[in-house]
Amino acid sequence: MTTEYSYRKFLKLQFKAKKQFNKKAWTLEKLSLSTRIQTTYLSKVFSEGVHLNTDQLYSLCEVLEITGNEKKVIELLREFEICQNANRKKELKGQIDTLKNDLLQIKNQIKAPSVIVSERDELAFFYLEPLHQVAHCLLSMPKFSDRPSLLKQALGINTRKLDTVLSALERVKLVEKTGDGKLKLINRKFHLPKDSNVYHPWRTQLRLLALNRMPLNSIEENFGFSVVLSGSKNAERSIRERFLEFIKEAEKIVSNDKNLEEAFILNFDLTPWGVSGER
Repeated sequence: MTTEYSYRKFLKLQFKAKKQFNKKAWTLEKLSLSTRIQTTYLSKVFSEGVHLNTDQLYSLCEVLEITGNEKKVIELLREFEICQNANRKKELKGQIDTLKNDLLQIKNQIKAPSVIVSERDELAFFYLEPLHQVAHCLLSMPKFSDRPSLLKQALGINTRKLDTVLSALERVKLVEKTGDGKLKLINRKFHLPKDSNVYHPWRTQLRLLALNRMPLNSIEENFGFSVVLSGSKNAERSIRERFLEFIKEAEKIVSNDKNLEEAFILNFDLTPWGVSGER
């Protein structure tokens, strides 16, 4: 969600995000046909010249695939913008802020189910060895599930270590043996929430694994970006919101991809230095 209290700016951003992935499918004319809202009127909406009525807003949310709490926030933002009563406007702002804070949690933006992990269970062991997760990802490819021994070269480990890794995956019921030397992937997608007690050590280990892997790849293969910048708390929130939008789109891309040929580690960090006094 955007940090500004404008439902029209958010709708425009959602439309632009869709358009980036498929320019031909997401034109203003096609959006107009799908929503039965005139092109000229939609253009004025996106430039914040006119408002949508509730039926038009419903149609636009439906076509842009805006659902759940995101849709609730947009509906509240519209009420907030047209509201003339100061007390009600304040009440609406409070409701909007509560929902927006909830939407900033990654676990509420992705479809992969969250897992509950205690420090002593098998899943904790799975997460605290980053090679387990890479092996699990590689086993989604027939090349490795049909011949698990190929994981030794892919992971840079010996037979003994591979046996330990595969045993860990079996214990947490992520893979199972099929009887012909092959492995069957049982569960491909799940998410470790931020409030898990193994979350921070898991992220640290995964970052270190990625950093150690980078020198083994060519410069062209490694894709990344680092920067130190300054800005307002609103700017920070906006960056987080844009990244959450990216995560949702990335999950759709990966979920619909049937040609599995590579594994990737994706890390994102937005770390405040802590001088604003808001702690």
